[in-house]
Amino acid sequence: MIICQVINGKYMLKTRALLFLILLGAGVATVQAYSLNISDLMGGAAAYKGLGDHPDSEWYTPFSINESSDENLTLIKVPSVQQSTEITCGSAAALDNLLYYGSTGDEMSMAEEMGTVPVYGANVVQMAKLFTDRGWTVHSSTTDGDGDLAMLQNNLKVGVPTLVAWADWGGHWMVVTGYDTMGTDTVVDDVIIFADPYDVTDHNQDGYYRFPAARFYSLWFVPHWYPDKDAVRPWLTATPSSPISQNRG
Repeated sequence: MIICQVINGKYMLKTRALLFLILLGAGVATVQAYSLNISDLMGGAAAYKGLGDHPDSEWYTPFSINESSDENLTLIKVPSVQQSTEITCGSAAALDNLLYYGSTGDEMSMAEEMGTVPVYGANVVQMAKLFTDRGWTVHSSTTDGDGDLAMLQNNLKVGVPTLVAWADWGGHWMVVTGYDTMGTDTVVDDVIIFADPYDVTDHNQDGYYRFPAARFYSLWFVPHWYPDKDAVRPWLTATPSSPISQNRG
């Protein structure tokens, strides 16, 4: 069953991977068969406007992106934009990265520029080109190999956010903005913090989402990108080649 929810009169697709399988079964073999008409897909997380918020939730503890790093927690203040359609998590995450470095952009025009399509979204190569076309320095799973948790932590320690795509929502881009080791040597209790373009499920739509790092690692793949080699542990960093007036905390 494809799970949908009606928000402001619009049906919100929740499980894109299931749709992909249905389309494959119907003989739609390539993503090139789709045409993008973003105006028909407006909604996304931005349409929720805190619909699932519960200020006194017993299930989620309070968190602020303005917390300070310490010997266990490394946190950088990446702005978080809520995506305006069901397929533009990639361009929303890219916009987060641009804003972090003091640049700017437009979610919808960048989605068009990358060639974003339903179900497939935008892959690592498309995301990388968005930044290289702007003269930025890009490292990614395409050129530098699969990502790992140590890489994410090392990038944070030097103030570099990492864009990652994983199996969440059937395939979803987020930006790694924090990591907490909890002061132990085991990964089991580690927590990863994302700037999440679809932050609607943790009872506080502030744009940030926390998740067990070990579970994230096991889900760090995008099912409908196979057999693309970037389907497993896809990641991307993009930094400006020249200084920008940065909005960084």
